[in-house]
Amino acid sequence: LDLSSQFAQYVLQGYSKRMSSLISLLDKVASKDIHFELVKLLLQQSDADGFIHMTQDVIAKELGTAREVISRKLSQLEQQGLVATYRGKVELLQREHISSV
Repeated sequence: LDLSSQFAQYVLQGYSKRMSSLISLLDKVASKDIHFELVKLLLQQSDADGFIHMTQDVIAKELGTAREVISRKLSQLEQQGLVATYRGKVELLQREHISSV
């Protein structure tokens, strides 16, 4: 790898693609369980105003998964209008509907 930067780039791009595929596959396999665990955590940790004062990294560690997985799941919930994400916190917008998702 030290002798050829082009070869190093080729190898690292291939490795990156394979790792991305692996993470995607793992996300699909664990998706259902993580989704329900995430919703449960959001409901349990929310304050009276509907805010969860936790970073995505802390949520991921709490659920035993990667931050990227939590980020994707929160983005899906955000697209459905159920949550809003901010730096260091999440807001439940529709508490009554999030538990049925």
